[in-house]
Amino acid sequence: MTNKFQDEIIETWRTRDSQNYEYFALVESFTDVFWNPNGAFRPLFDQIDRRRLIEVACGAGRQTVLVPPGYEKILAVDTSVDAIAECQRRYSDLKNVEFILSKDGCSLPASAGSYTGIFSFDAMVHFEPLTVNAYLSEAARALETKGRGLFHHSNYSGNPTGKFTDSPHWRNYMTKDLFAHFCSRNGLQIINQVEMDWDDSPKNDCLTLFEKL
Repeated sequence: MTNKFQDEIIETWRTRDSQNYEYFALVESFTDVFWNPNGAFRPLFDQIDRRRLIEVACGAGRQTVLVPPGYEKILAVDTSVDAIAECQRRYSDLKNVEFILSKDGCSLPASAGSYTGIFSFDAMVHFEPLTVNAYLSEAARALETKGRGLFHHSNYSGNPTGKFTDSPHWRNYMTKDLFAHFCSRNGLQIINQVEMDWDDSPKNDCLTLFEKL
């Protein structure tokens, strides 16, 4: 279930033209921070069993196509009609990867216990707290026991009642402790949490690695 704030976020991204809008061009090559083996992300990602993997908010597929070999299936989900259309156009020959439009912005088209891992990079930082909780609930449902997830989320505690577009780097209200609370309520155990700077904003982001109990 979404609320008016999440509906605004979904609409903000849903109508972006993946071929012409400047945002997609801007972030297309911005991937090294996530996949550099010496960075914060990759060592945590490598602790996920990626045989059957879900990606939340895949955008135009810039992270999806960089997932290292060894997976049997990737389910890549996004709320943007244009982004999913672009993924399906550009990566139609990519084996074992399915790009799916999420119509409600808070659920996953996955059977219970059917996936070994789940991740989201550079997207959940914009999500409403209630939506983050919804995706954690869905992660707990879709993951098999001991399946792991890695979510890159906001660690920005300012502007709790405002719009995310008014916050630094469009970070929504969220903290690592609130995220850990949501995990505990959804039967997920925290393995590691790493606070990180984003540009000029110290500890504005967080990486959380979790496991289904």
